[in-house]
Amino acid sequence: MSGFSQLSLTVNDFRSLTLSLTGIHLCACLAVLVAAVPLLLKLGGVLLCVVSLWRSLHEILAGDNYITALSCCPDEGWLQVYSRKGSVFNIECINHYASLPFLLVLSVCDDRGRRHWFLLPRDAISFNQFRRLRVFLMYHRTLPNQARQSSVEQ
Repeated sequence: MSGFSQLSLTVNDFRSLTLSLTGIHLCACLAVLVAAVPLLLKLGGVLLCVVSLWRSLHEILAGDNYITALSCCPDEGWLQVYSRKGSVFNIECINHYASLPFLLVLSVCDDRGRRHWFLLPRDAISFNQFRRLRVFLMYHRTLPNQARQSSVEQ
């Protein structure tokens, strides 16, 4: 599929993801509170839910998994991901991805051979950008430069 133009996008806040995580954890807290167990177990369960919520939100909002921008040009064979901490990842290959109507989960390897996971909720970018990124992931699993390099090495 040649002719796929360059795609650059800036990611907004992960509002839907943070709200859904908070809602799920609140439901878990309520389930623990109404359970027919001793008070000490209820307190422990609620504490576990609160710690889990805090860790989840901290990882999503402050960790390297928070994408602020993404640029790619499949025909030229490059993909770059920019994180909140200012890190720029030059992506060598796309390992796996999960494309849901409301979320993209990317597993990629950078030029240093390290694997990274990125979450991209549907409401963080425009509908057209989300659609184009899903098309890119469907048809460009191997970036062209990497395909040429692997065929030369064999």
